[in-house]
Amino acid sequence: MKTRNKPETIFASLFKFLLIIILIPQLVSCQFLNLSPTTPDSSSAADALATPTVIVDFLLTLPSALAEGERVALAIRDDVTGLSYNDRLYDMVKENDWQYSVSLPFPSGSVLKYRYVRIGVAITPEADPEGTPVRYRLYSVVDAASVADGLLGWEGAVLSGETGSLAGTLSDEVTGQPLPDILVSVAGALTLTDANGDYQV
Repeated sequence: MKTRNKPETIFASLFKFLLIIILIPQLVSCQFLNLSPTTPDSSSAADALATPTVIVDFLLTLPSALAEGERVALAIRDDVTGLSYNDRLYDMVKENDWQYSVSLPFPSGSVLKYRYVRIGVAITPEADPEGTPVRYRLYSVVDAASVADGLLGWEGAVLSGETGSLAGTLSDEVTGQPLPDILVSVAGALTLTDANGDYQV
């Protein structure tokens, strides 16, 4: 006559088996790998590979003073898309009625996509001469630096003054060959170089 295992006995055996499978590797790794917490050594390889952080000062000049209760912020755009979903806003300090500043740390070697916004009843981004929002400005962080930007106006306000254009050619410093399809950013206006490395904004 065969005997059947009771359900409690099967469950107990399965529980013991799983417990052994989970705990033994944990105990072995702690015993042989010595995973106890250690204080980091300042001369460790990780520190040697760390990217240095530098301070970048932003100085913004406005076309006119803000209204009472409004403020200006630097909006760091999403690193990948440049879209407004993940903007990080940093309030700027009023230097006088037309100038604002902020100093921020960034990893050396990073490329910033940023723009300025006015914060009041709503958040209003800076705009180009036609009143269209500036998507982003670009800045390549190398060392500690100061960035001085001028703002034309805010979204929805068409610039009444005259505008000009900027043209140039980008070429490789070593070979002298033209650099096509390079993104050029001038005060928030974006364009790509053509096959000859030429651009116009």
